[in-house]
Amino acid sequence: MPEPLTIIVEAGNEPTRLDVFVAARIEKSRTQVQKLIKAGVVVVNGKTHAPHDMVRPGDIVSISDAEATLRPRVTETHSAEPTVIDEDENYLVVNKPSGLVVHGGPGIHEETLADWAVEHDMHISMVGDRPNERPGIVHRLDRDVSGVMVIAKTQRAFDDLKNQFQNHTITKKYLALVHGFLKVDSGKIDFAIARKPDKSGLMVARPGSTEGRAAETHFRVLKTLKGMTLVQVETLTGRTHQIRVHFKAIGHALVGDPLYKNRRLKIEKYKAPRVCLHAAILGFTDLKRNERRYEAPLPADLQQYFARLGG
Repeated sequence: MPEPLTIIVEAGNEPTRLDVFVAARIEKSRTQVQKLIKAGVVVVNGKTHAPHDMVRPGDIVSISDAEATLRPRVTETHSAEPTVIDEDENYLVVNKPSGLVVHGGPGIHEETLADWAVEHDMHISMVGDRPNERPGIVHRLDRDVSGVMVIAKTQRAFDDLKNQFQNHTITKKYLALVHGFLKVDSGKIDFAIARKPDKSGLMVARPGSTEGRAAETHFRVLKTLKGMTLVQVETLTGRTHQIRVHFKAIGHALVGDPLYKNRRLKIEKYKAPRVCLHAAILGFTDLKRNERRYEAPLPADLQQYFARLGG
């Protein structure tokens, strides 16, 4: 019997239906793939699943079908590169474009911010807790989120920045566009954030629940645009999808967010180019104990979208 065809769900992928994921990668139709899944020919992490079950990064999909062959794969490249905001012997501060994955993982086939950083300065390849996987990377932004990031160029700078992130002394401010009108001009969201118990891989925050990890998000209303609200957001913690989850929890999901959208909103009247979230300001203390503050301007795609809304 031939060895099963094995596919690892790539880092950076959004949770995807099993049948959709497999059909995009082997030379069979989605209907044929669904039949294979129902017959137990396709397993995820050694277990059978339904076609509609979700797979997420790190899952191992095995296909025990002698006729299953991978579709030809074209290695992806990313046309937009980060812009260097500032650089010295210890720090590389960049403006990350939307669409760029921060660091690689199993099966990833596109250039990442970490790859670019090593090409920029080969010494970064030796920096970090796991330099083979994410050299110089101390924090991350989601693939579709743009904005300012700091990359450590030395191990000393990495350790110091890591300590600041763990102690929540880093300043992180974002611009976000959310659905609806907020009831107050400023406020705090401090619901704990936990991973959902289903197979989606998504996060959830429920008012009054203590399940999960503590998280704190502050916001200030800047303006309203066509039934939406532009807010400045500051996170005091760094949980996965924190801003997206917190605003969904208070009934004001981020505009353009495919993962945490309001299910009652069947269609967005003014379709956004991507999730409307941008890391605008980053502040930290350097090794000489000087305070540093950096800003990344709003990128062209969001500038144009906000202009359409009259902003």
